[in-house]
Amino acid sequence: MDNPRRPHSLFWPIMLVGAGILLLLRNLELIPVFNLTMLLRLWPLLLVVLGVDLIFARRSPWVGTVIGLVTLAIVVVFLVASPQLGIPSAEAPQTVVFSSPLKDTTSVNYKISTAADPVTLNALAGSDELIHATITNRGTMKFDVTGEAEKTVFLNEESSADAGLVWDLLENNQKWDISLSKALPVNLDLEGGSGSLNLNLDGIDLRSMRASFGSGSSRISLPQNATPYDVTIATGSGSMNMDVPGSSNLNLTLTSGSGSINIDVLDLTTLTLTLSSGSGSVHVNVPDGAALRIEVMDSGSGSLSVPGGLPRIGGNSDDHTGTWQSADYDTAMVKILIKIASRGSGSISIN
Repeated sequence: MDNPRRPHSLFWPIMLVGAGILLLLRNLELIPVFNLTMLLRLWPLLLVVLGVDLIFARRSPWVGTVIGLVTLAIVVVFLVASPQLGIPSAEAPQTVVFSSPLKDTTSVNYKISTAADPVTLNALAGSDELIHATITNRGTMKFDVTGEAEKTVFLNEESSADAGLVWDLLENNQKWDISLSKALPVNLDLEGGSGSLNLNLDGIDLRSMRASFGSGSSRISLPQNATPYDVTIATGSGSMNMDVPGSSNLNLTLTSGSGSINIDVLDLTTLTLTLSSGSGSVHVNVPDGAALRIEVMDSGSGSLSVPGGLPRIGGNSDDHTGTWQSADYDTAMVKILIKIASRGSGSISIN
C-alpha cells in the first residue's frame, strides 16, 4: 500500500518571499534603516511560530501559509512602527570634514586606520594644511593631531558594537576622501579594512610607509622621490596593484597573503624588493633593459618564473632556489634587486 504524501508547510517559502519584500520596502524607503539587533527583539515570536508550524502546518499547507503571512505582517508593522515604539533605527550616514593647519610643522607622521568604506588617498592641492579628509559613514570618527614641529595625525573609525549588523542596501555613498600634505617629509602608517583602497602618493615626499591590508582590494601609486624611502606592506585576502615610478630609490618589503599581487616597475629605477609570498599569485613586471638580480632563498610549493635569457649564476638545477643576474648588474648605476625570502603555494612570476 502506498503511503500518502505528507503536505509540505509553506512557512519557509513565505519567509523567503518576505525577506525580498523587506528589501523592496527598504529600497522604496517605506521602512527605516534597521539593524539585526532590532529584529532580535522578536526572538520569542520566532519560537512561537516555529512551534505552531511544527504542530499544525504539516497537516495542511494552508496553515503554514497563514502562519508565514501573519509573521511577515508582524515584522513589517514592527519595523514601520519602531520609531513610535521608542526603538531607535540605525543612524543614516553622516559627512564630516577634518583638517589641520600646517603652521610651523617640519615633518608629519600619519596614522590612519580604515574600515569597510572605500578610501581614496592622495596629495593636497594646496600647501597650508596638514590633512584634509572628508568622511561619509555611519561610524564615530576619531581625529587628533599631536606634537609641535614634528606632528602626528591620527584618523580612525570607532564603530559601535552593532554597526556591522546594519542592513541597508541604499548606503552606496559611504567613502573616505583623504588628502595629505606634499610640503613636508611624510611617514605613513596605514591599516586597511575590508573597503577598497586607492592610494595615489604621487607628489608626496614619502620617507617611510608601513601598511597592513585586509580583505579590500588596493591600488597604490608610489611617489617618484630622489631621496631613498622604505615601504613595508603586508596584504591579506584582497588583491593589490602597485605602480613603482622610475628615477626613485625604493626599499620595498612585501608579505603577501591569499590575494593576488601585481607590481609594475614603470621605468628604470633603483629598487630592492624583499618578498615573502603566501597562497596568492605575485607578478612583478620590470622594464626592458633593467639591470636585474633575483635571489631565491626558499623553494616553496608554488611555481617560479624568471625572465627568459637572464643568466643563472648560482643555485640548484631544479629552479626552486638560486640566483639570476643580468650581465651588466655589477657596473650599472640603476639596479633592481629582488629577494624572495620565503615562498608559499602561490605562483611567482617576474618578467
